Amino acid sequence: MVNATTMNLSNKKNAYGFVSKFFHWIMAVMPIGAWLMGNFHGDVGSWKRTFIIAHYTLGIIVFILVGFRLVWRFKNITPKPVKKTNGSTLFPTVFLHFFTPSCF
Repeated sequence: MVNATTMNLSNKKNAYGFVSKFFHWIMAVMPIGAWLMGNFHGDVGSWKRTFIIAHYTLGIIVFILVGFRLVWRFKNITPKPVKKTNGSTLFPTVFLHFFTPSCF
């Protein structure tokens, strides 16, 4: 019997696994960090060089993770979509997942 608190590494028919969720959230947080470092590196004084290096490093890591994410996506099954979507969450979900990445 599987404990309800355990999470599978790979996707199942009705749920995403740990690796897919990790890719999703790390690729949501890292570009925001890179954007912040890129925009505010002039305001940090002696940390400017560190911010610029971190900005480039995060960008390269995101680029590499996109490749790993695509490989993982095609090697795993895609879970079935949720059939019932609450109307109040539909717009924010679509906006955040499709429009926000185009800002970077």
